[in-house]
Amino acid sequence: MEVWSRIGIHKMRSLHLWNRLLSSSHHINNIRWYQSYTPSITTSKRYLTTNPSASHDQKPTPSVSIDKKEVKKFDELASQWWDVNGHAKMLHRMNPTRIAYIRSGIEVHLLSHSNSNSHPKRQEKGQQTDAETDMKGFQGGNGQGTRIKLPLDGVSILDIGCGGGLVSEPLARLGAQVLGVDGSSQGVYVATEHAKLDPMVQGRVEYRQATAEELVSERKQFDVVCALEIIEHVKNPKEFLKDCSSLVRPGGLLFLSTMNRTVKSYMIAVLGAEYVARVLPVGTHQWTRFVRPEELSTVLESFGMKSEEVVGIVYDLFTRSFKYSQDHSVNYIFMASKKA
Repeated sequence: MEVWSRIGIHKMRSLHLWNRLLSSSHHINNIRWYQSYTPSITTSKRYLTTNPSASHDQKPTPSVSIDKKEVKKFDELASQWWDVNGHAKMLHRMNPTRIAYIRSGIEVHLLSHSNSNSHPKRQEKGQQTDAETDMKGFQGGNGQGTRIKLPLDGVSILDIGCGGGLVSEPLARLGAQVLGVDGSSQGVYVATEHAKLDPMVQGRVEYRQATAEELVSERKQFDVVCALEIIEHVKNPKEFLKDCSSLVRPGGLLFLSTMNRTVKSYMIAVLGAEYVARVLPVGTHQWTRFVRPEELSTVLESFGMKSEEVVGIVYDLFTRSFKYSQDHSVNYIFMASKKA
């Protein structure tokens, strides 16, 4: 892996979003909304099998970022994506925190600056629906009901490295139009099949086995691009970030979450999680591929992005859930914007 130069930590912006997350009730409402809408279609068993007709040799267009060994590894684990006690156990626990942060970032930096002409379906400021109202619009076993406006109506989102759809589905339930892409054919199959179980996401989420480079070549752009827990698995992080930046429309947002390259992250995320607690398969992560926030900031700004904020995500052993922190030494989520 390319060793990026060490620089002083970039001073992140948008402290009002940090205050919004920690001091206001908005974040708590987001978490509660996530918990209320999450359907009971996760399981402790491998109820979703992978596609026997999908070849492990099937690959998207050759990529400078895709690591074939990583793709094969996640192909083999694909049946466990929606197993709350499987290899994605910690991602399931982290998801409410990640989704709430992304929603808040979109509302503060994107929706509050949008006009009705650019997003005609979007609610006017001050008319945001709550969890119960959002759910009422989709009551009924056939998914029929009175159509209401959801918090992220009109927002197009690309989820790169979508895996089984753990991030794509919640964002679709919030009203966004989501495209999830992954290099793993088995992961895409599981994501597609799982989405069929919930009428709320049908017509709002689509999955493709594809690379970021393919979408760039197709001249695709999105309001929001998410690349969560993926950059540490790519071969060329700098080229990957270049593609991610190209896929963000002017005025749009980029969200990345990953692990910091520190001694603490090695002790916790590698030795602790893989060898001691065994909550992750041994070999899931390569510590040398972890990326520091200041490295993300420097590279992204060279591609015309503006670093907005970095927030730490820490695990609470007592509640067995993740929460926000000013400690970025292990897990963190990073937000950047593109000038309109």
